[in-house]
Amino acid sequence: MSSKLKVTIILATVVTVLLTIFGKGIKATYRDLNQEPDPLSGFCVGVMTDDLVERTLERLDLILPEEPIVMAVTCMDRFQYRFQCTTQDAEVEYVFRDNSGELAEGDRITIARASSRLFFAEDDSTNYINLGFVNEMIPGKRYLVFLNSRMGLTEEGYPLYCQTNELLMTPIFCYDDIPNRACEEELIDGVGISAAYKSFSGNEFFIETEEGIQKMQQYKKSLLESWKR
Repeated sequence: MSSKLKVTIILATVVTVLLTIFGKGIKATYRDLNQEPDPLSGFCVGVMTDDLVERTLERLDLILPEEPIVMAVTCMDRFQYRFQCTTQDAEVEYVFRDNSGELAEGDRITIARASSRLFFAEDDSTNYINLGFVNEMIPGKRYLVFLNSRMGLTEEGYPLYCQTNELLMTPIFCYDDIPNRACEEELIDGVGISAAYKSFSGNEFFIETEEGIQKMQQYKKSLLESWKR
């Protein structure tokens, strides 16, 4: 056996042992959000300022027209919490654009949010989840979604699609009018500008002021008109 091969085997063994030890160390603190009745109620979410709304709308105008997959879907379930990621299943209602040619009406797919990172406080006092300033989809409601690429299959066998990572905001827009409350009266000091999710769980967007909400809703209206069956 060559000395180079011996070194490779030794390194691989060391890495395996370290990963095993690390895995045992975090097992006791593992938290399965999928088993909790209302997991988001214990989190804070990021809130868009008026300035960030303006810059986000400019980015949406630049990125969304180039996205390779644009569809109308019906949400099938609530968030599934996977490793540092959230996903939701949806049924394809109408395909506006699919450069791959793989999608068809009636397909069931899984959508992964590129932005949905979770941050847990050591004392569980203030936990944060990055939703990209947009709430989870509501089962049974229709949404306009912009997707970037297919990532393979889920454990359940559904095609898994991911959104672009070039946007701070999650590009999902409900076809229904969902009331939004301005978050400015209940902002929380901490990581950036944030608010308790449970205080604004009925929102579609998490935005600081009423003016910012109006701008986003107007943009949403024009977007839904542009991508109308």
